[in-house]
Amino acid sequence: MPLALAPQERFGELIGISPVMRLAFARLHQATLHNNHVTIEGERGTGKDLAAAAIHELGMRRTGPLDVIDCRAPALEVDAELFGKGDRAGALERCHGGTLVLDEVGSLVRTTQRVLVRALEDRVTRRHPADVARMADVRIIALSRRNLWTDVNADRFAPELFELIGSARIRLPPLRERPEDIPLLVAHILSSLAATGTRVAAQLQASETLE
Repeated sequence: MPLALAPQERFGELIGISPVMRLAFARLHQATLHNNHVTIEGERGTGKDLAAAAIHELGMRRTGPLDVIDCRAPALEVDAELFGKGDRAGALERCHGGTLVLDEVGSLVRTTQRVLVRALEDRVTRRHPADVARMADVRIIALSRRNLWTDVNADRFAPELFELIGSARIRLPPLRERPEDIPLLVAHILSSLAATGTRVAAQLQASETLE
């Protein structure tokens, strides 16, 4: 059954009236109704980070912690940030009961991908070096500029991890695919600038009064 277009013109901080954006909004809304892992794909500047934040804020784990990891960092840094090291808790441990956003998840090295699969399946994590099991019931929202299915077929991404995080894949279209949204975006930007200008003017006036 085809997913109906969302009636609203906004999802979190994302705005758009085009059919492709309203379809994306409908899929993003569906992601707020369950706790499954989600993958959001799209080019740079399509608002993947805004979509991830809105899914967390509107979803079932809104009261839990939210953290973001840039998977493009050096592999050892990513491992320490994900799983923890020594006395320092990793993001999987810190986000127990909440959401962890993996920015550019396709950049993870295969060894990290395999350890992450085990952690997500078992819902536990261990700090480096070998440590006791710690609870890690975490929802993953993975962000990627690349098509991860293509990476799986090219043997650049572990199929086991794709199976875990790719069951709900949402693509955010670039602006060139939704030109009808440009006037709305321009109006939104101008309104934001006007509001900022008003606040600055009020602050200047208040400072002059104090002087």
